[in-house]
Amino acid sequence: MKISKIHIHQFNQFKDFELNLTYPKGHKKEGMPLDKVCFIGQSGTGKTTLLNLVYDFIHSTLNMRTRGGWKHYEAKEAYEIDFELTTLNKRVIKGAFYGDSTGGPITNYDNSIAGKIKKLIHFPVGLFNHSFDKNDNQVVNEPIQKYVTPSRQDYFLDLETLDWLWDFTFSNIQNYQIKEATFRLEQTHRLEKGQKIDFPEQIKKWREENHNPLEEIAKECLDPILNKFFLSVKTKIDDYKNRKIIQIQSTQNGDVIPYEKLSSGTRQIIYTAFPIYSLLEENSIVLIDEPENSLYPDIQKEIIEYYTSFDKDKKSQFFFATHSPIIASAFEPWEIVELKFDKDGNIYRELYFEGENNVDNYHTDARYLRWDGVLTKVFDLKEDSNVVHRSKKLMEFSILKKKIEKLKNEKDFDPKSKEVRDLIEELNRVGELLDWET
Repeated sequence: MKISKIHIHQFNQFKDFELNLTYPKGHKKEGMPLDKVCFIGQSGTGKTTLLNLVYDFIHSTLNMRTRGGWKHYEAKEAYEIDFELTTLNKRVIKGAFYGDSTGGPITNYDNSIAGKIKKLIHFPVGLFNHSFDKNDNQVVNEPIQKYVTPSRQDYFLDLETLDWLWDFTFSNIQNYQIKEATFRLEQTHRLEKGQKIDFPEQIKKWREENHNPLEEIAKECLDPILNKFFLSVKTKIDDYKNRKIIQIQSTQNGDVIPYEKLSSGTRQIIYTAFPIYSLLEENSIVLIDEPENSLYPDIQKEIIEYYTSFDKDKKSQFFFATHSPIIASAFEPWEIVELKFDKDGNIYRELYFEGENNVDNYHTDARYLRWDGVLTKVFDLKEDSNVVHRSKKLMEFSILKKKIEKLKNEKDFDPKSKEVRDLIEELNRVGELLDWET
């Protein structure tokens, strides 16, 4: 089940605001809810507000803070936001989020929503300064059978929740390591009793039969992106007394990189990717505010596909809010919700199509534009460069070119003269600064 429509009667700067979040006509998923949504718009247009409203609605349905059952209310409350959710068999289920006279949130929804949304995972901005180092200072006795998480449904990724997730992960890793150490000790005792065993083969067989959380985290979650920075998760434990929850090592020499030496971008990825990987299950809602934080453009190009790849069956829904044209270029045009102010200061959605909402009617698609084109056509930047400085260089280039042309028209023109060579060299230098082929 995914959100297919949001209607805000009146809330802050939104007034009679409606979002259709389904695939357009002509798409192979026509009429179905979008798998991912990208909110863009200048500061103050409500990108984070929309993420928070989705969170509040799903949060309240998961926690059963409701009036019970579905009943339509007129827009006489402090605020009113209607939601429509669509199931895989295209059944539409309605819900609504209200503020009562005291301003407190209350939810109404069709009872069939209950149990359909499995997880709600919300990433606010700015978690990457938190440490994921955990010292092994206590023994966890709970046995591990499989790397799973408890039955929580609602995850707002604040520091407390991150701590809980790292603690839980550490318990799984630690229990695996205790089991392995115990098995090794048992085999040693057998050898001491004179029993003939193939120790390497026994260890190999044991590892095949027992799940190693660290190896799974490395292979299926973090290494595919960390390898781009010449980093990887350390899966071999050398020192059981001083082991950490997750250690990051250099792929060049195997040295462990201290937490404080990891870049903020690396930490940002770890703090986002690992919770998605650990918590996500089908029919989840994932909300990520400013996924581009601290990431270089080449990684921004890949980060949306990377995060959404954890939803292998495409049965969950991702919402992103961004200021990055590179992030926006990862979305189909119908997945982008561009928010703008009208002349009265209310918010509306800028449509990228004319006439019927059909895939063939879209005139703007960030995937096909140059980066400067995304900035000017999608993000509405008025200029395609730093006009003041670029204009000065353009003028300088024009003057140099005219000087060379003037010399060419003289009878005694010598293309090998120092004056001409110096002018051409300077022309090429300025052209290179302007990113021209000269």
